[in-house]
Amino acid sequence: MLSWLAMLPLSTPLSAYAQGITPVPDDSLSDAQLKALIDARIAGRAGEGIAIALLDTKGQRILGRGPAGQAPPFSARTLFEIGSLTKLFTALILADMALKGEVGLDDPAQAWLPPGASMPQRHGRQITLRDLAMHLSGLPRLPDNMPFSHPEDPYADYGEALLLDFLARYRLPRDPGMRYEYSNLGFGLLGSLLARAAQTDYPSLLARRITGPLGLHDTAITLSPDQQTRFAPGYDAAMRPASPWRFTALAGAGAIRSTAQDMAMFMQAVMDPASVIAPAMQLATASPHPIGDGRNRAGLGWVIGQSPAGEPLLFHDGGTGGFRSSIIVEPGRRHGVVVLANAAAEPATADLAAHLLLGAPLQLISPAPPIMTLPAQRQERARR
Repeated sequence: MLSWLAMLPLSTPLSAYAQGITPVPDDSLSDAQLKALIDARIAGRAGEGIAIALLDTKGQRILGRGPAGQAPPFSARTLFEIGSLTKLFTALILADMALKGEVGLDDPAQAWLPPGASMPQRHGRQITLRDLAMHLSGLPRLPDNMPFSHPEDPYADYGEALLLDFLARYRLPRDPGMRYEYSNLGFGLLGSLLARAAQTDYPSLLARRITGPLGLHDTAITLSPDQQTRFAPGYDAAMRPASPWRFTALAGAGAIRSTAQDMAMFMQAVMDPASVIAPAMQLATASPHPIGDGRNRAGLGWVIGQSPAGEPLLFHDGGTGGFRSSIIVEPGRRHGVVVLANAAAEPATADLAAHLLLGAPLQLISPAPPIMTLPAQRQERARR
């Protein structure tokens, strides 16, 4: 059974979570309590704001708060980088294309590379599209040839030539399909392969297959002039201004920007058996693979577990250099939450999302976020 603690940063000791705070179930939270929770989280963090979308027994509520003393305040239409929540969209594209016979989940990834390019394999076992979508490929979290020409924007210069060079020389440490190991590289590669299979680019594929049909007009990679005016400035772990992230070859891993309003619509579609993405969602969660000790399982993109009440949960977290995001949905009750923040300071969004939906304790707020050295910043930002 899923423990909500499994969704929080692994570097945080359990003793660091709030002591003496009685967990509050989501159906008892008033709007005033929601505002108070957010205001407490961003207090003392100049520039940070949070937007949430919450589906619970009170219906759908979307709320933006902060930044303190700045205008305009955040709203349902404020745009954030959603980081690795992008992987959920990439996985749905894969499921949709598989259902339509355009690709197969068990197609070798090699089949969709450019002519002459090669994928690593081991003992005759090739990496499949399913392996990439379930973090079973054996590929590392990141490639070793990222140039870091712009340390504050680590993926910007990582193009197809570098990606293909890495794949051609990398040796897998184990057979594909054997063990879960989270890989931004693998999901970024998946997005590129799907775009190649569809004979387009990843942003166009995203708009055609997911955001267009769902009416998610503020969920995009390249922002319009109007969207740029609503795009929140990001802040790093020490609450210093952080650059927006740009992606090229690995866009499918983390390039999307969105709003609480659009993410509320996305949650509704994820849990609606009559939505246009319902068949893809069913496929994405149909045959999960155990993660670690088996409490959680990997679907296509989604992490799948159980709530304290034994209900299935689907969840994922995301982060870039200046943003954090979390989503949890409980399809059986049609409950869900998305939390979006424009800062990488801890605590971020995972504990707040678990608190709002599951009544889990909140993490203690540190009055002074740690300042990391530049090498540590590069490693932390790129791994999200």
